Amino acid sequence: EAERLRQFQAFLRDNDIADSVEVPVPVPELCSEAVLTMTRLDGKPLVDASPSPATEAAVATLVRTWALSVVSGPFFHADMHAGNVLLLRDGNKIGLLDFGVVGFLPPTTYEAVLSMADAYKVKDSMAVAVALRDMGVAKETLSLDTLAQDLDRTIFGSDTAATSPTAAETLVDLVDVSRRNSLLLPREFSLLVKQALYLDRYISALAPGMDVFSDPRV
Repeated sequence: EAERLRQFQAFLRDNDIADSVEVPVPVPELCSEAVLTMTRLDGKPLVDASPSPATEAAVATLVRTWALSVVSGPFFHADMHAGNVLLLRDGNKIGLLDFGVVGFLPPTTYEAVLSMADAYKVKDSMAVAVALRDMGVAKETLSLDTLAQDLDRTIFGSDTAATSPTAAETLVDLVDVSRRNSLLLPREFSLLVKQALYLDRYISALAPGMDVFSDPRV
């Protein structure tokens, strides 16, 4: 975990995010195989902050940093619950704790996620179905036509609803559709979905008008 902190610090510096996001610094002489000693981050859970333009900007920074770590970082934080995401005392910086659980996308999963995202933008249910199949472990009973039809009903049929689903809700629907169609998605994708649900909580509470797909801050 100490090594992960050092790696993530390097990632923040390399992407010019270190002024906006901070992680604890390990203290090597006070660390061992059983003990991790690190600097203290002075702040409070982000979810306990009051809505304001500053906290909305902080949420945008959090989403941008996490998404960037998924596509270009050494790993992504895979436990983004409220206790691990702080708004530091100056109010302009995010603090991330606890890198005990992290994830990364193997090349095949990463390529499938990119293909699925492209297909989702143009509402191509068959292409989404193919990407899901390429990402997961399919049983012999999997029918791409049936999967695509289920996606049309469950995902793209929501366009007629009064409100559009959030990114997290869409990901959960993708998992449900996959399970119904005898497709087991990899653990890495499940970790992505879990973090998207956490991020959705921050957005709903502190930046309810934010569109993560179009907001220039994200």
